[in-house]
Amino acid sequence: MRDAIKQFFTYGAGSIAQKALSFILLPLFLHFFEPEEYGVISLLLVVILLLSTLTDVGIVSGLHRLYFEAEEKEREKFIGTTWLWQFFGATLGGVILLFGSSFLSQILFRTIAYSYPIKLLGLFFFLFLIQNIPFEILRLEKRAGSYVGFSLFQFVLDFGLKLYFIAFLKRGINGYFESSVITHIITLCFISPFILKYVSFSFNASYLKQLLRLGFPFIFSGIAIWTLNMSDKLILNYFSGAAAVGIYSLADRFANLFNIFLFNPSAIFWSPFFFPMPPKGQAKKPGKFLTGRWYTSLSLAVSYI
Repeated sequence: MRDAIKQFFTYGAGSIAQKALSFILLPLFLHFFEPEEYGVISLLLVVILLLSTLTDVGIVSGLHRLYFEAEEKEREKFIGTTWLWQFFGATLGGVILLFGSSFLSQILFRTIAYSYPIKLLGLFFFLFLIQNIPFEILRLEKRAGSYVGFSLFQFVLDFGLKLYFIAFLKRGINGYFESSVITHIITLCFISPFILKYVSFSFNASYLKQLLRLGFPFIFSGIAIWTLNMSDKLILNYFSGAAAVGIYSLADRFANLFNIFLFNPSAIFWSPFFFPMPPKGQAKKPGKFLTGRWYTSLSLAVSYI
């Protein structure tokens, strides 16, 4: 319990610092973006979240479940298999966004004027999904300080680049995503040396089957959470346009203080603390402690609350 409390406050301090600093960006957005432009950015991020849920197929959740039941060498292979699957999903999603940019722009905004930002979104999506695994490794290894440190490094870098691209270069929406792409490339380069010792880059079909068996139900909880939290922006865009979405999204950032102080740190430390602990008097059995169905139901309940 002492370890759990320590991790909670470490993640909590990092989450609060990062989210508090992110409010510094609001004057930048308010000054340099019209409501419609900020609405476009918000809608594209909504697309990213849905696409990542579908291409991930819950495999990271499966990794959280199996990681603590495996020997050290098996853990490395589980991570390697998960990362290779993420690379496949990231490539697939990136290709869809790159080659379907004009179509998606027409569907979302009734114009092809935002085709280039959607192409940038494809690169951002690829890097976002690939970079996710190193951070998950730090979580699973309970290296809360490293996790928070790299998260804050990424935020400060992203903040500086956004300030440069948006305020000085006047790149607007394009600059927002160009800075994000550069940030993820640099962060991936810095974090990779710290986690490579935990990874064996060998694909194992048997491990993939186990990961997908446990993770697949999370697709449904992920889609449900996305629907509860994000679909309202698409509905608002359809009836009122991107400008209304921009105003709504700015207000929504102020309404998420509960997530900053409680939900975010709890969600980050929960799996590494909970999964290594079998019920009292019960030995750990692969796939028997907490199944995908039960964990999906729990995720839905927590998210709804």
